[in-house]
Amino acid sequence: MKHLRIDFNENCWLDCYIHESYEWDITGKVNKSHPAIIVYPGGGYLSISCSEAEPVALTFLQEGFSTFVLNYSCDQNCLWPLALHEVLWAIWQVRKNSKEWYINPNAIAVMGFSAGGGMAAIAATQWNTEGTDKILNAPNLEALRPDACVLGYGDFDATNLISSGFLTPDAYGKAPSEGDIHFDPVKFIGKHTPPTFIWHGRRDDAVPSYITMDYVKRLEEFDISYELHVFDFAGHAMTVFNRTTDSDNFDMRKFRNVSKWTKMASNWLMNTFGY
Repeated sequence: MKHLRIDFNENCWLDCYIHESYEWDITGKVNKSHPAIIVYPGGGYLSISCSEAEPVALTFLQEGFSTFVLNYSCDQNCLWPLALHEVLWAIWQVRKNSKEWYINPNAIAVMGFSAGGGMAAIAATQWNTEGTDKILNAPNLEALRPDACVLGYGDFDATNLISSGFLTPDAYGKAPSEGDIHFDPVKFIGKHTPPTFIWHGRRDDAVPSYITMDYVKRLEEFDISYELHVFDFAGHAMTVFNRTTDSDNFDMRKFRNVSKWTKMASNWLMNTFGY
C-alpha cells in the first residue's frame, strides 16, 4: 500500500491509501486496477470527525478499494463555491492520477457521513455546475463526475432541518446555517446523479431518517438506481461500527446489524462497477 497526502489549500487536503498493482493473485486472475472510494467525514460542517475518516478508509481498503479521505474546509471556510471546488477537486485528483495509482477511472465512488454525507451528495448532484472544470483545470465536467455514491445518515437538506426547528443554526457551519441552498443537495437531484447506496438509523436524533427518505423519493422520481437500508434501533454517527472506531461505546449486540452495511455497500459497489 502507498500512503500519501495532497494539499488543495491550507485548510483542505486529501489523504490517500493506494493499493499497489497485482500482476496475479491466488486464483490466477490478473487485477491491475482497483475501484476507488473518496470519503467525506462528518462533523456538522464545523470540524472533521476522526471516526468517519481513517477507520472508513482502512475498512474499505481491505475490501479491495483504494481509498481517500478529504479533509475539507470547515466552519467559516466552508462556503460556496469553495466547498464544491474541494469535493470535486478530490474526484479529479483520483481520476487524473488513475493510471499511476492503478485505479479504474470509471469506478470512483464518493462516500460521506452526516455533514460529510451532505458534501458527498453535493458532489453527486452538483458536479455538473458550469465552469467548475475550468477552475479545477479539468478537461470537462464529466471528469468531475463520481461514478457512484454511498451516503450514511447524511444531511441532505440543512434548510429543512433548521426551518423545522429540528436543529438550530449554531449546529452548522456558516454557509448551511445561513440557508445556502447549495447545502440542500436533495434539491439538485436529476438524471445526472449517479447510482446511490444509502443507509440511516431510524432512531437518529441528529439527522432524522425522513431526510434520507426524501432523498430516495427524489431518486425514484428520476429513476436513479439505488439501494436503501434503514436500521431500526440505530442512532447517529455509527460510522463503520467496528473496532477501528469508538463503537465500544455502544451495545454491540443491540446494534449488530449496523456493522453489516460496510459489506453490503462493498458488494453493491463491486456490482455497480462490474467487478
